[in-house]
Amino acid sequence: MRKRFLLFMLAAVVLATVAANCWPFGSTRGAPKASSSLKVSIVARTNENVFLTLKNSGTQTFVIYNLVVLEYLDPAHPEDYYSGGSCRFTNADFVLDSGETIGIMFPAPTNHLNWRAHIGGVGNRQLKLKTALRRLPPVIRGYLLLYPEYGHTDWVAP
Repeated sequence: MRKRFLLFMLAAVVLATVAANCWPFGSTRGAPKASSSLKVSIVARTNENVFLTLKNSGTQTFVIYNLVVLEYLDPAHPEDYYSGGSCRFTNADFVLDSGETIGIMFPAPTNHLNWRAHIGGVGNRQLKLKTALRRLPPVIRGYLLLYPEYGHTDWVAP
């Protein structure tokens, strides 16, 4: 009887973990989760390139992905969402310490829609938690996902 109860409780925990990680909370749009620590600002824009700065204004270190993710919005149809793909700006992911700022350049979008850029990464606290929990059984550990945070620009008109 006790084994059944423990198995039931384990199944309930696994189900709750899966639901919490996979359930689509919040907006139905596919935009990345905004970060309170990563700030992206447009410094300059030409017909060919966009120059951004990425600042880590938080207290933890981030491992930053080497991609600028673009999304588009058609002003005539604001309910539509267009994921615009991505552009690499370095060869590999890198570490951005607390208070550090870097400059980023990527090709300017040319599709004549409003756009904004996202740059993101995973915080050091999440990486440490995932590492600490690696001794859990693979069935449970597989549902522990890293949630990246993204800094983004304001919407830019073409």
